[in-house]
Amino acid sequence: MEIAMSDEATLVPIVLKFSGVIHEQSLSLELNTPGVAWSIGNAEFGEVGFSLNPLDLGGLQSSCVHGIEVAESVISIQTGSKQVGGRNSSDSFSLSAFLKCKNEIRNIDGYCNVNADAKVMACLPFQQPLEWRRGPFSATLTEQTEGFETIRLKLRGLKPGKAVAFELQPRSFYGRTARWSLGAPAVFGRGLGVQVADGGPSLQLIMEEHRIELICGSSAVASGAGEATLELSIELGAIPDQSGQASSTERDCLALAADLDPDVVAVAQVGIQLPKYVVSGFTPFPL
Repeated sequence: MEIAMSDEATLVPIVLKFSGVIHEQSLSLELNTPGVAWSIGNAEFGEVGFSLNPLDLGGLQSSCVHGIEVAESVISIQTGSKQVGGRNSSDSFSLSAFLKCKNEIRNIDGYCNVNADAKVMACLPFQQPLEWRRGPFSATLTEQTEGFETIRLKLRGLKPGKAVAFELQPRSFYGRTARWSLGAPAVFGRGLGVQVADGGPSLQLIMEEHRIELICGSSAVASGAGEATLELSIELGAIPDQSGQASSTERDCLALAADLDPDVVAVAQVGIQLPKYVVSGFTPFPL
């Protein structure tokens, strides 16, 4: 993961997952630490910047978000009505954003203004997700882990008895070795994160260096089709010496391919780059 740096500040990507929010409600996340501000990022080389539901696969429900305002110290969100365009709107959503922090800052404090039943899962690079509820919140920034990229995979249409596999090309565009990983061993991070939507099938994960396979087990719903989100890491080697003269305007890339049924949809997001669909042919994902 490449985190933008300056002489005084660092841009740290963060994903905020809201759930249980009330419709037609004002929500906010306020920062109280001097030297820390919300940011939409630099939006360079295809980085997501600030985005609503970046891994959204569409579906029967619309977003409940009616409006968002981003200031340096606060993100303000207004939820809309329960019915949007004749469809029910969801009580959950996710935001991708950045924290702009002075380089010496390691601890962040703020206030989470949501309804009593709502929660926000804050996901920072290579850390366990933090659960924020109404009231004060805090977070600790860890040092950047070199040689590892976080990848999020979201799937829809999973069915019991079926399997989905993802292939990773052994080398990047610049010739760096690449393999699936649970993250840096010396860092107390998330490692592997799996989230299955209510009623979805149970999952078994088989991991090899360049292939991961998800085997779907039983489901609590008769139809069996469901959604799942998987988060893990890719370990990268050093750039070979002969690649040192590569153009600085080109980003290094990984390549992913999927082996899945036609009715299964998969989207992947590497680091803070724009998500892409994963298909049977190898697709490049910039780092």
